[in-house]
Amino acid sequence: MLNEFELDTLDDLSRHIIESSATAMRQAIRSVPDGVFSAQMTIDGYEKPINLKAR
Repeated sequence: MLNEFELDTLDDLSRHIIESSATAMRQAIRSVPDGVFSAQMTIDGYEKPINLKAR
């Protein structure tokens, strides 16, 4: 990947990946319309399932 993106070090590659990811996330967030959203999912817990809800 260093050669592909013409970068010299792993630090340069890490920065490139983080910056690209941040830019993509900002664009994705901008595309979400204003409003209230909610979601729920059940995940594995230690002894019993955990129901997660977000709003």
